[in-house]
Amino acid sequence: FRVNKCHSEMEVHNLETCLYSEILSSLNPQTGDTVMEDVGKMIEAKRNLRNRLLNEFVRDDVIIEKQDFMVERCISILDGYSELLHTPWQWMYQATELIIDVGHRMCPSPAIAEKKSTKTKKQLAATEDYHTM
Repeated sequence: FRVNKCHSEMEVHNLETCLYSEILSSLNPQTGDTVMEDVGKMIEAKRNLRNRLLNEFVRDDVIIEKQDFMVERCISILDGYSELLHTPWQWMYQATELIIDVGHRMCPSPAIAEKKSTKTKKQLAATEDYHTM
């Protein structure tokens, strides 16, 4: 979301410096001859920073505000400006719940397996008795 708040190429480069300590973009920010060139450079800088955020970890000492994590909604990485219906916190919570649910299906509790086997033995004994009559 911080990337979308940037309104100039210089702000994008300052954010990249804050997140990574260095700028990997081709050149240092320069002002263009026209407003359209400046906007084009800003969009290209945002695209480069977005790709870097998707591929690299930020510095360990970057401070994440509560507002950024709990309140601000996620932004689509496809177009970079569409607001999604959930916050990063909601997304992490749902992802964690999904991982836990899948883990429980893959590795069920031994108590559940024991109950199932007990029922199966009783049913098996009942069917064997029926056949022996």
